Amino acid sequence: MNLKFIFKLGDIMKKNNYNTKQRQIILNFIKNNNNEHLNIDDINTYLKKSGYNIGKTTIYRFLELLVEKGEVRKFFIKNGQPACYQYINNFKKCDTHYHLKCTECNNLLHMDCDYFNDVDTHIMEEHGFVIDKSKVVLYGKCERCVMEDER
Repeated sequence: MNLKFIFKLGDIMKKNNYNTKQRQIILNFIKNNNNEHLNIDDINTYLKKSGYNIGKTTIYRFLELLVEKGEVRKFFIKNGQPACYQYINNFKKCDTHYHLKCTECNNLLHMDCDYFNDVDTHIMEEHGFVIDKSKVVLYGKCERCVMEDER
């Protein structure tokens, strides 16, 4: 088979959003966990535990395609850590609030808080800078972990 033909076929499949059983399994998992920020290893671990043999490269390529299509948001929570992905089709408001990341249990909280609207306004009016809220993550300990530490 001609190598050029194979690459052209791959491009056609990508442009036409070629759907496979593997892609559907990945998509279902990230849809069912749309309130979480998942990395490739999270998805890969779930797939392996569920008996699916889907390679990391396949997961990565499909997530990148979903990012291009605007169905998944990709961001980096911490330098040196893998990128996180979040399904946003039904959770688009994630760019309208800040995030709190627990450094103990790794829980990620979505923080809708009017106080930060005042901060946004101040930063814009006084410093001429618009904050991209989807990329703002404040690190600390969640209430549950603080309570456990006090025991």
